[in-house]
Amino acid sequence: MLIYPLIHNEIVPQKIQQMFITPTPVDMVKMKKDSLAQFYTGMVQAELDKDYEKQYEYNKPYLGTWVTKDEFIAYQKSWLDKKNIISHEMVIHDIKIDGNIGTIDRTRTFCYSKTCTGADREEDHQLKLFEYIDGKWSMPKDKQPSERALKAASYTVMAVNKNERHGKTSFGVKKDDVAIHFFAVALDSNLQKLITVEILIEKAKAEASRPIYNYQPPDINIEAPAVQQAPVNNSIRCTTNTIGSYTYTNCY
Repeated sequence: MLIYPLIHNEIVPQKIQQMFITPTPVDMVKMKKDSLAQFYTGMVQAELDKDYEKQYEYNKPYLGTWVTKDEFIAYQKSWLDKKNIISHEMVIHDIKIDGNIGTIDRTRTFCYSKTCTGADREEDHQLKLFEYIDGKWSMPKDKQPSERALKAASYTVMAVNKNERHGKTSFGVKKDDVAIHFFAVALDSNLQKLITVEILIEKAKAEASRPIYNYQPPDINIEAPAVQQAPVNNSIRCTTNTIGSYTYTNCY
């Protein structure tokens, strides 16, 4: 049996002491919170910088096998390139750690003009879920989206293909099922967005089912009133007057 001599704390440098100190649960929670905040901030910055390669690395564990790197980059380009973001602000309200699961409560504000009002201002409040695996954070592993989200995503993707791209595949992805999966996962992570999409779908269905009336005014023929002409009488009238022994006859 090996016996290690006792060494006074004053002799051992502090960094070496820390190597033999087991972190307390409180220390681990703080460490995980700090690392998760750093991880998520980097993920958001990659999105704002449109660094699609780095975005893919952040999202890789969660993507699973249903989408390739090229498809992911094409999808990100298709919607990020459409957004003319003038400014962006993110507020992290809270970070909760439950074992190896981390939740970030955050609000992101996007400004699409200098005034940043009305339709040019978008506020997105979400709870983002992450997993701590092998000493680092990642998005949760890929899972099948809900039937509700798939239904809304399917209708939207096919409508975009039909109305905007004339049959071409939407969202920059070459496969409709991949585009639908992407959109459904996004809807599952944002209930408010899912509800908004469902409302828009119902409105579109109502518009499509509304009967179309081709109103044509009836043909009304108004005849000009007939001009009443005086009857033509070709008969001759005669009058006879007798004065004394003479009789006068006038015909006209």
